[in-house]
Amino acid sequence: MDKTKALLASWARSSVAGALAVYMTGNTNPKDLSLGLVAGLVPMLARWANPNDDLGVKK
Repeated sequence: MDKTKALLASWARSSVAGALAVYMTGNTNPKDLSLGLVAGLVPMLARWANPNDDLGVKK
C-alpha cells in the first residue's frame, strides 16, 4: 500500500508540474493541459521501471 501511495503522489507532482508548464506558456486549451497531465506519467514510469528505486518508501 505504501508503494502505491508513493507512486500516486509521484504521478500527482509530475502531472501538476506538466500541466502548469503548459499553462505558463499561455496555452489554456483544455486538451493541451490534459496532455500536460498525461506527460506526468513519464517520470513516474521511469521510477517504476528502475528496480533500484524504492519510490521513497522506507523499509
